[in-house]
Amino acid sequence: MIENNEIEKRLASALNAAAPDMLDELMAELDLTENPEPSLREKLAGDGQERYKKAAIRSRSFRALISCAAALIILVGAAAVWKNINDRVFAVVDLDVNPSIELSINGKEKVIGAEAVNEDGEVILADMDLRGSDVKVACNAIVGSMLTKGYLTDKSNSLMVSVSAGDPEKGHEIEQKLSDGISSYLDDSDITAAILGQYVEDDDELEDFAEENGISLGKAWLIRKLMETGGQKMTEESLLELSTQELIVLGQERNAEGVIMQGTAYTGEYIGYENALSAALGDAGLDSSQITDPEVEMDCENGAMIYEVEFRYGGQEYEYEIAASTGEIIKSEKDIDDDRNDDDDHDQDHDDHDDDDDD
Repeated sequence: MIENNEIEKRLASALNAAAPDMLDELMAELDLTENPEPSLREKLAGDGQERYKKAAIRSRSFRALISCAAALIILVGAAAVWKNINDRVFAVVDLDVNPSIELSINGKEKVIGAEAVNEDGEVILADMDLRGSDVKVACNAIVGSMLTKGYLTDKSNSLMVSVSAGDPEKGHEIEQKLSDGISSYLDDSDITAAILGQYVEDDDELEDFAEENGISLGKAWLIRKLMETGGQKMTEESLLELSTQELIVLGQERNAEGVIMQGTAYTGEYIGYENALSAALGDAGLDSSQITDPEVEMDCENGAMIYEVEFRYGGQEYEYEIAASTGEIIKSEKDIDDDRNDDDDHDQDHDDHDDDDDD
């Protein structure tokens, strides 16, 4: 792109070369002094005056030509600037259901590029030409295609909208606008959808992780945020095996930082927290009135969703891993409770006394 000061330099150079001072040249040829006599016009009579007129005409012609050239250069420069603005990536938007699609947009929020991150994304984009479309319109078109092709259903009702931009404030604004727009669009469908929105910060390491694993930047960011929630069994490798729906459920259940939920991700296929605790208590031969400090968290291990259950009883700490979908007990442990206090011992003595009375 030609800068304004460069345009001015070129114009000045062209003007000086094309239209020199013709009067000075004539004065030199007529042997006039630096301080010409008052009768200059008379000395330029006849052939000299005619030559002066021709020179003046040539000068005006050159100046008109230069003016046209200047206008052309300015137009070309303006066109280059306009093209640069419209083709420059201002933000990147990721849409994830199972199809993952990446949209590059300019500062006017127009789509300048659309790319499928996985094979399902290619199915969605196969019959679409989104270039030049408003990003909100493009996102709704993509979501509509996901609905039509069965990627968004009652049981797979979650969608992730992730925005990465050099301007965080503007990035958050775009994410909110798109999430609201998709939510409003899906209100007219038969699906009660859940939308997870997030702003993704620039990070070379995160980009490498996403590229190496063939996932979107938004998905990589959510995996990072889930790892920060402190799940005891969670690993990056395990989370990579989960579907987008499962990742969003985990983000919802574990209150991942920076995640904004609209609606509720479908969890009907899981037994729930109370049933997970009941399964553990049943295995331990206890009931809820006997235990203290019960905790139940949803986690992920070996690519499967689980509930981690912990509670205390009789100077012992119980830990269980329960399959989230079936309620099967995957693992159980019982250790001495290092945090127990005298009240726990008193409660245990009381429980033992009650047992003796019953006998």
